[in-house]
Amino acid sequence: MAEKIGKSDISGQFAKKSRLENFINKLWWRVHCVFPNTLSSPFGSRDREYEKRRDAEVNAESRVPEEEELRIPVVWGAELFGPAEVEALYEHLGRLKWSSVGGMSSAGNALDWIRHQRSYGNGGGWYNVDAVVRPQDRDRWLMHPSLAQLPNEVDYLKARFIQITPSLTCALIGFVLKEEVARSYERELNKDRQSVRKRSRHGWSIENLDPGHLKSDAINSVRTEMRMLVGNWFKTNLPGYFSGRSVDRLPTAELLTTKTTRPLSEEVGNGASMWSGWHRIIANPSRFDVWTSASCIGLQLWMADSHRVDDEAFHMVVALCAADVSDESVKYYGGHDRHAYVSYSHEHLDGVLSNYAALAYLKEVSKDVRSSRTALKISKLGSRKCVQVLDQIQRFFDRSLGTPAVAGELCSRSENLGSYRHECSKFLAPAWSKEAAPQEIAEALKNWTNWLATRVVAEEYSAREHFEQLANILSVRESVRTQRRMELLTIAALIVATCSLGIAIPAIKSWLDRLGPIT
Repeated sequence: MAEKIGKSDISGQFAKKSRLENFINKLWWRVHCVFPNTLSSPFGSRDREYEKRRDAEVNAESRVPEEEELRIPVVWGAELFGPAEVEALYEHLGRLKWSSVGGMSSAGNALDWIRHQRSYGNGGGWYNVDAVVRPQDRDRWLMHPSLAQLPNEVDYLKARFIQITPSLTCALIGFVLKEEVARSYERELNKDRQSVRKRSRHGWSIENLDPGHLKSDAINSVRTEMRMLVGNWFKTNLPGYFSGRSVDRLPTAELLTTKTTRPLSEEVGNGASMWSGWHRIIANPSRFDVWTSASCIGLQLWMADSHRVDDEAFHMVVALCAADVSDESVKYYGGHDRHAYVSYSHEHLDGVLSNYAALAYLKEVSKDVRSSRTALKISKLGSRKCVQVLDQIQRFFDRSLGTPAVAGELCSRSENLGSYRHECSKFLAPAWSKEAAPQEIAEALKNWTNWLATRVVAEEYSAREHFEQLANILSVRESVRTQRRMELLTIAALIVATCSLGIAIPAIKSWLDRLGPIT
């Protein structure tokens, strides 16, 4: 009997100890979930040893060799001006007074050329302003460049205006960065980091971010800062369709230059570094989305999911490997230096960037039409919102002034492959099928533009019909409501008149009695 009691006591003590340990573990995990970087997990010693070893490996794999000289010498911005934005363009260009270098263009200044092209041109021409510098820096240049106020991070601008269609003008401006800013990616990638934990957005789990994730976040932050720098400059100096809405919607592109590595090539990296190497942190495209120049294998570009109609970012990554650029290609740009690489890339990409901006324009117009049509459904309208809805319809028509004409011009233009091949340098991408020929970027831009423009024309026509019917319905509804009010007002007036007559009759009778009988 005593033996049984002893066993029971031991079992009870063991159960209490297990419950206590479970309680402590649950409490530990809960506190760890709230403060993941302050209190380690119950397996903290093993985690710290593994993380320390793994952090060292990832930091080494993601570091850029100094001899590679990774730079971002230029960031481009492509702003568009349709019929609704052209007056603002004329006003700001009249203030800037930009012209070609030395003012030797027979077409006059940029403002005169754009006015002529929009009035008489058929689209497809371009006007090269070239260098734009600060007023205090003009003595550094041999010719007389155009002038403008520039951000502190920028050395000078390379500006060009491209008339895509008679109603659509593109301002393509390259922001040539100073050397210290151009090394931003290299500086972030070569900075050693330690893994951190943070609570997920849902709050019930913990994310473990290793140095590769942290460096990727840092690169994205630098990229966002550069895009905002370009967008804010446009908003202040040349506001157009994109910067007039939101600066982060402006189509942009960045140029990466390296000595011997092709950052966008699928052949870069192997083994463990294939996924955590510096080139994959900067950009990690599919091999089918990388376009390679037919004239220089080291010049490649990646349009960030431009084939996705509902993509939120309009940004392009361009990579140039200096080892693949021949001496003859940069001979007239001053040889192998960053300014020559900027000019070389600028000449090869102007047509691609302007047509890429046209794609972004069509996507934004399509998004605007669909959101406006959804917001102005008849079923969502209250009985007291007729005037506000009519104002919204008016704002839509003001905002989309000339949009059908621009979409129609782009649709007609996309029927001609020759114009795209004339404007765009030859870039090729692998076909999905091994038997198919490589895809040409001019043909891809033509097909995307045709599909989007056709859809925008149909959506615009449908939306305008819907808004016209909505305006008629609201007008009739408001007219009926006004008539009912008038009826009520008339009845009220009759009641008031009757009451007034009833009040006046005794007074009239008393007055007649005082007058006496009429003889």
